[in-house]
Amino acid sequence: MTVVLKLLGTLVSLGAGLAATHLLGYVWKMVTGRDAPQADDDLENSVASALVFAVVSGTVGRVIQVLLKRATAKAVLHYEKTPEIV
Repeated sequence: MTVVLKLLGTLVSLGAGLAATHLLGYVWKMVTGRDAPQADDDLENSVASALVFAVVSGTVGRVIQVLLKRATAKAVLHYEKTPEIV
């Protein structure tokens, strides 16, 4: 069951990452009026804009990763303590 919980945590993490990417792109467009910088060779966006987007998206991604890993670890611990309930 521990493997199943870890696999489920990984899948949820991937889904949350995709959702966060779309949400961040939407928020970026609402705030700046431009699409989020996606391609490395896109010269339409300034370097500063691309760097700010990279820092923000990296931070959001890391926060999601930490929260989901903690939630998965908590679920595994709960299962190990009470496997008959789960």
